[in-house]
Amino acid sequence: PFPSMWNGPLYTLPFEFLCYLIVAGLIAFRILTPTMVAIITAATWVWLQILEAGLLGVADTRQARFTLMFFAGSLIYLHRDTLLRRDRWWLAALSAVVAVATYVSWGFLQIRRVALAYLFIWLRCAVPLHTIGTRRDYSYGMYIFGWPMLQLATFWGVPQLGLPAYLGIVLAATLT
Repeated sequence: PFPSMWNGPLYTLPFEFLCYLIVAGLIAFRILTPTMVAIITAATWVWLQILEAGLLGVADTRQARFTLMFFAGSLIYLHRDTLLRRDRWWLAALSAVVAVATYVSWGFLQIRRVALAYLFIWLRCAVPLHTIGTRRDYSYGMYIFGWPMLQLATFWGVPQLGLPAYLGIVLAATLT
């Protein structure tokens, strides 16, 4: 386990909260439009490029990364009628190719992140698993409670049982 970290994923909540504040500001000023979301997404991508290139010295890139993904996902949602149709399989395939190509080549991490985001959102919409998550949404609980369960299981020596048992026990403990 990580000795001084009880719940690793909680560190993301302030970054997410700031993104919701930006959305609230856009609503308050009546400028929440797909075009504005696209501008914010593009500006955040540029901001992240500047930060990761070290042009501002050593900088924390977490807010920029979370903001990019938040608004890229928002942009996909706003254009869901066009982007998430089943007949857009070719766009999902292109996203997979881009993700793999940017993984094996140097750089382009932000392009890979956005490509993977689109691919996973498209898969969720296109693959006929519509009954999953209709009565209960476990995703946020997994996000918040998964880490402490991993920590406890590791502390108690559960990994010695092997990876399948470890993951099964942690999953069961997280879902209960």
